[in-house]
Amino acid sequence: MRKIRVLIVEDEFITADHIADILVEAGFEALTPALNYSEAIELLKEKPDVAILDINLGASKSGIDLAHYLNENVGIPFVFLSSYVDQGTLDRAKKTFPKGFLTKPYKANDFKAALEMALAESPTKAETNKKIDGLSEMEQRIVRAIGEHKTSKEIAVELGISISTVKNHRHNICRKLELPSENNALLGWAIGNT
Repeated sequence: MRKIRVLIVEDEFITADHIADILVEAGFEALTPALNYSEAIELLKEKPDVAILDINLGASKSGIDLAHYLNENVGIPFVFLSSYVDQGTLDRAKKTFPKGFLTKPYKANDFKAALEMALAESPTKAETNKKIDGLSEMEQRIVRAIGEHKTSKEIAVELGISISTVKNHRHNICRKLELPSENNALLGWAIGNT
């Protein structure tokens, strides 16, 4: 079984390295930690399943900025990590719909629990399987590829079909799954359910 891949975004190198060690010991695959927003964006190419985001990255772009980016472009769940727990910070963080919030100083076992909760599926497995079974074989293959963060172009090449055919399938899948027509609704569903 594949290990859960975790993106760690923390501007303090020693802390980031310590969190990576904790995650590896807990059975996760910790990607090389990102020390800032730009490095985090680059590491998204490694297709993490979940992210731990420090709020204060000591630069112009914060962990909250990164959370907005993840919501709009990637669709993976994330947990915030911060020593700032003032109401203003919490209010800004809540607007990104995180799956959890850890405070510094942290305990090693906090991460495993937070990540398991972040990755927990909201619908039951039986409901999800029923929805997936309602899709054609091609649609199921496309959903799995979307869950692997593949683009429509990559899916088209992999399946030997045109990009417009992939887009038509995506539209039909959204309709069958009763997903909203907003950007990345299918991506978020595929990541959480495949």
